[in-house]
Amino acid sequence: MLGRSAAPSLYGNRDALEELKARVAPDLSMLPTGFRDARRLGSSTGKWSVVSRRLGLRLHVQDFDGLLADTLHRLSFPEAVVVTDQVIPAERGSARAGERCTRSKEHLAALCAALGKGAQRERMAAVLAFADPLSESVGESYSRAVIAKLGFELPELQFRVLGASGEVARTDFHWRERKLVGEFDGLMKYTRARELSGKTAAQVTEEKLREDRIRELDYGVVRWVWDEVMNPERLAAKLLRAGVPRRTR
Repeated sequence: MLGRSAAPSLYGNRDALEELKARVAPDLSMLPTGFRDARRLGSSTGKWSVVSRRLGLRLHVQDFDGLLADTLHRLSFPEAVVVTDQVIPAERGSARAGERCTRSKEHLAALCAALGKGAQRERMAAVLAFADPLSESVGESYSRAVIAKLGFELPELQFRVLGASGEVARTDFHWRERKLVGEFDGLMKYTRARELSGKTAAQVTEEKLREDRIRELDYGVVRWVWDEVMNPERLAAKLLRAGVPRRTR
């Protein structure tokens, strides 16, 4: 995985990276560095060799199973949920159906069982129990994990709002007890639509009309954006105002 700057949470060998930088180029800061104790799981060789013709070198990267087993228990709970939701195969007809590099929950559970420490297994098992392939975006997955951590009831995913003439909308979240739907908007706002979301004014207008049609069927609607997800106290206040029920223990 390459990027503009080194990411300390990614895998690699820092000493080897420094040697590589000195030998090949003065600045290879785009190469990842990371955990020295990364294990090699999931294949007979434990790693793949990737040739970079542009850099003129061969990079050793971890196989997919090993990467998952090494990474999931180290991430925060919302981050791990994002990864796992996308890895689990989606149902036929889903927007994610047919994606490559998927793993069943049973396969991931076997990787979890092979981890060397009980705390690692516990963290990964909690993520696997929570993961849901119905989640169709990073924002939906992260939101759902934050909602759970805040102590709210978990919503149904990909809920279809039906009217007299058929389906009116398919919403991200639904709290059946309150007849309330939730929508994660990413960067979209009803103002500065083109700059913030890439959507035209007509597309944003259609979003607003869609919400009006949902409300006409006596559903409540609560929407949030990334800024609120990343500031959980703000998201909690919004969900409480909308009437999202708290989880009972």
